[in-house]
Amino acid sequence: MKNLIHDIEKENKSYNHQTMILSPWLVTLYTLIPMGVAILGGTLASVYLPKPKIVSMLQHFVAGIVIGAVSIELLPKIVGHASPLSIGVGFASGVVLMFLLHELSHLLSSKQALGLITASAVDLFIDGMLIGISFLAGKESGLLIAISLSLCAFFLNLSVSATLRQRKAAKLLQWSSLLFIALMLPLGALIGSAVVGQFPSTILYETLAFGVAALLYLGVEELLVEAHEGPESPWVCATFFLGFLVILLFRL
Repeated sequence: MKNLIHDIEKENKSYNHQTMILSPWLVTLYTLIPMGVAILGGTLASVYLPKPKIVSMLQHFVAGIVIGAVSIELLPKIVGHASPLSIGVGFASGVVLMFLLHELSHLLSSKQALGLITASAVDLFIDGMLIGISFLAGKESGLLIAISLSLCAFFLNLSVSATLRQRKAAKLLQWSSLLFIALMLPLGALIGSAVVGQFPSTILYETLAFGVAALLYLGVEELLVEAHEGPESPWVCATFFLGFLVILLFRL
């Protein structure tokens, strides 16, 4: 029994030490990866729009990656490390925030181009914060979440650029919007990791639970919902499980 307690305390110390390795600036530097992918998505929309079936397949695949990363990378870090009540509060807070942001984004995007741009910027700002929170679970976990959300940012900027082009917005507005929205990722990561870095170590697991809920919402309520709006077939849906399998095999 004493050995078991010693092992748990040792693991907790190791984990807490690991969370202090990366500075907010280094986390922000890693977030330049999804920022570049987001810019690529917006640029692609100006010259080519993938067919709906291709988009649906990729969205299923990305949803599998996001949910796989949450299940394999983040959940094991919080299971058994804190009280069920505190973890429940952190998780519920993430769910409530994401539902509120969904309503806000829907309200803004239904208005003029400025509303669409603002809603998309808020989405990527939150994604950036989630990347910052994910680095609490360690460098590898944070990088995996960053890569997963890179693909989400790709689709978001692709959609925004395509919509602005359909609305015949000025080229200057299209390109400036693309860059502005993409910049929200490193900004969110910087602010998120800096703020989380000031939290006492006693609520780090609750913060991770918050991130788990938000990422699950992103994968299930956003990516999969949008994916099912396109053409469906068993092969298209199978890409979700392929994405999950990729993460599973990567961590074996």
